[in-house]
Amino acid sequence: MLNAKPVSVPLASHFKLSSSESPSSNEDEEFMSPIPYANADWSIIYDMVCTLSDIVQAVSVIDNVPSKSENLGTNSVLLSGWCRMKNLMEAGEIWNEMIDQGLNPDVVTHNIMLDGLLKVNKKSDAIKLFEVMKVKGPPPNVRTYTILIRDLCKHSKLNEAVAYFDGMTSSGCNPDAVVYTCLITRFRNLKKMDMVFGLLKELKEKGYPPDGQLYNALIKLMMNRRMPDDAVRVYKKMIQSGIEPTIHTYIMMMMKSYFDFFFCG
Repeated sequence: MLNAKPVSVPLASHFKLSSSESPSSNEDEEFMSPIPYANADWSIIYDMVCTLSDIVQAVSVIDNVPSKSENLGTNSVLLSGWCRMKNLMEAGEIWNEMIDQGLNPDVVTHNIMLDGLLKVNKKSDAIKLFEVMKVKGPPPNVRTYTILIRDLCKHSKLNEAVAYFDGMTSSGCNPDAVVYTCLITRFRNLKKMDMVFGLLKELKEKGYPPDGQLYNALIKLMMNRRMPDDAVRVYKKMIQSGIEPTIHTYIMMMMKSYFDFFFCG
């Protein structure tokens, strides 16, 4: 090694990669699945640059790599970069270039565009894209429905969100904990407790373990209903499940102490 000659590498010297950069969720695995191993290094570079909002540099990089690296995965990363910056014009050009190159956008790429459209409040265009997916493919998956339901919940369109939730189950896509958490949190904020407890029961029956967001939602629910002891039980269960509390969790538990001091002596 002492006699080895230095060579240039794709990453700058200050970039450090570790096991944390590997896919750690179903969403990450879905995103990486269409990317061949030989091209994964370039995809990582594009994604890192796009994440830093330096999309122009990412475009410059892709213009100077071998054509074999210009596959669906790497173009999807660029598409994601433009969508993150809410630049749908450039994102549309990337989409059209993929079509011209014979790279048919898959469900991951469609989901990126769907999310991008909703980020700039183009709901009607997003719905059209979703309907095209249902008719012509690729068929919507759990992630597709999650993107739509999350946006509808964000804008308090609960009736529409529930309609897509029902359509999701009828189409054979089983809702995951993320979808349930989104709906439960929103219904809780609107104090529609019958829906909250109904969804919680369904979530438990399906055997989905709650995530940190759902635990926080449950703690807040118990505090709002002046059930601090139940909030503590949920908090302890959260710790036992190996989920690290957030700053919001601690704030709510401080509220529990406040409640005990003023209302319980």
